[in-house]
Amino acid sequence: HYYLQGLHQSTDVAELLINKTFWDKLPADLKVIIETAVSATIAETYTFNVYRNAVALEKLKKDHGVTVHDTPKEFFTAFQKATAVVYTRESEKNPFFKEVLDSQRKFAGIVVPYWTQINGLYYNIGATVVNNKKK
Repeated sequence: HYYLQGLHQSTDVAELLINKTFWDKLPADLKVIIETAVSATIAETYTFNVYRNAVALEKLKKDHGVTVHDTPKEFFTAFQKATAVVYTRESEKNPFFKEVLDSQRKFAGIVVPYWTQINGLYYNIGATVVNNKKK
């Protein structure tokens, strides 16, 4: 049995770490080249991994008889409640933690409603294309 969507699956991290002293010495054109290459690599890696995950999931189902389930919705509610306890505790102990958390919440307040809506639209477009090919 395999449960989608695991919480870890929606939080990929991609980064390039460069010594700040070295970075500050680079000319502006090289900084732009590096920033552009990193952005392109992140986008390419993300989309490639979506494909690889889809292929792997099909292999699990077809070749190994794995049954795929959606993660039950009540799991996310329980996870959110447990996480809130940790957020409160850590925010009270660590002002920097609270600052970062407040910043992330502000960001999420703007991004999550949009991202939720646009993903629904992407799903509708994709489902329409796939369903029309079946006819």
